[in-house]
Amino acid sequence: MAIIRALLIGLAIGPLAAAADWTTDIALIKDMVVVDKAYIPALMIAKKGDAPHAQAAVEELASSWSDFESKWQDAVNEEWREGFARIDTLVAEASKLASAPQDLKQAHTALDEIRHVLARLRKKEGIKYFVDFVTTVEDALDEVVPVVAHDKDKPMTSDELDIAEQGLVRAKEAWKVVTSTRIDKTVYRIDIYYMGDYSSTVAEAAMLLDQLTRDIRTDDRAVLAEKIDRLVDRVDHFLEILGSTPGS
Repeated sequence: MAIIRALLIGLAIGPLAAAADWTTDIALIKDMVVVDKAYIPALMIAKKGDAPHAQAAVEELASSWSDFESKWQDAVNEEWREGFARIDTLVAEASKLASAPQDLKQAHTALDEIRHVLARLRKKEGIKYFVDFVTTVEDALDEVVPVVAHDKDKPMTSDELDIAEQGLVRAKEAWKVVTSTRIDKTVYRIDIYYMGDYSSTVAEAAMLLDQLTRDIRTDDRAVLAEKIDRLVDRVDHFLEILGSTPGS
């Protein structure tokens, strides 16, 4: 009788234990990486205004996201399911907008929100995901770019300098997290072909951040804008490496 009772208790708590384990399941990370192999190209293509390739890229993302959602919908908690529903809306919106070249900027805005939805969900569950570290860097730079790029022929005001400096400091600290994190290149499926590019991009971005945080109050605004443009390009390129498909 005691054996039967133990078996019944095991059956009762088994599904609950399984449900609690999804946040530490390496399969979840691997499947997120698969989604990012479609998501990052779509995000970058929309950002660059590459109209001829945008629609196909978003369609690839929609297919990859659908596969991921179908697999994990019943395993995750209610908050994640709500996040999934929001991403469904954003993917559909991006798909509609990507068909018109003049709407690619809006498509990029919708696509960019997707990574922030996922980053918030992962952070809430304590899931450390490498791409989120890069997103933190880009968020900091997004605060700097419009301040420096505005009125390039005029000196920056004290308030503008403060905003730019604070944003660059945040970006530098966030980039240190990127560079100090040892990732499993098998899990994140980074092709050996890109490893040299990976390392040189990391180093160049770190060098630019060092220069910018040092020279923000002394360099000419146009010079700062040029360096920041290059930094944004390098961080975007790093993200593209993470989104590349081995063998492609």
